[in-house]
Order: sequence, then C-alpha cells, then structure tokens
Amino acid sequence: MRVVDLVLLSLRQLRKNTMRSLLTILGVVIGIAAVTVMVSIGQGGQALIQGEFQNLGSNVLLVFPRWKEAANGVRERSAGEIFGYPDELKFRSSLTLFLLAAASDAKAPFQKALDKYFEGKGDPLTLAKLGR
Repeated sequence: MRVVDLVLLSLRQLRKNTMRSLLTILGVVIGIAAVTVMVSIGQGGQALIQGEFQNLGSNVLLVFPRWKEAANGVRERSAGEIFGYPDELKFRSSLTLFLLAAASDAKAPFQKALDKYFEGKGDPLTLAKLGR
C-alpha cells in the first residue's frame, strides 16, 4: 500500500468511528494534562523548598548533638526541668513501654534513662494499664 492509500483509509475510519475517535482524543488530552499538572506541582514544591533554604541565609548554624553528648550535657537536671509538665510524664511512660517492648540486647538505653531520671522505676500508670 502506498502512503496516500494509508492516509485515505485512516480518514475514512476516523469518519466512520467518530465517537471512538473523539473519546480517544479526549483520553490523550486528559492524560497529557494530568502529567503536566503533576510535573508542575513537583517543580513548584521543589522551588518552594529551595527558596526556604535560601531564606535561611548564611548566618544560621544548625547543631545536631549526638545522643551521648546530649545526655551528658543535661546530667545535673531532672526530667521535669528538661521537659516540663506533662512531657515528663510522657517521657517516663514512653521509656517504660520501650523497655518492655525492646529485645533483651536493646534494653540498656531505656533502663539507663529510667535510672538517671526516675530512680530506675517505670511509670506506674503505664505498668498498671499493661497489668504488670
């Protein structure tokens, strides 16, 4: 078949199946629009985040202490002084739950924190709710 014959056959089929052709065109348009919108949202979010980092400027210093250094830095303070109420209660309850849920080789940090801040005793309300 020649190219001219293929074009004529295509045009005849488009005329014969008008609804199918229109729906196909509509599907392609919706698909392209969806991809365009998703890419635009991604690029807009990326630009927003980059703008926030640029707004931080060069005079901002972020310090992230390691666990041991941070714990040693508050050695003389109680959990209440560090966290305040009611976060002190949440901290004790969380330590109690983590100690009970942790594998035997992973309990040490939780027990150390309970020893340091709560005389080694878990949260009595948490233990009571667990039936212990």
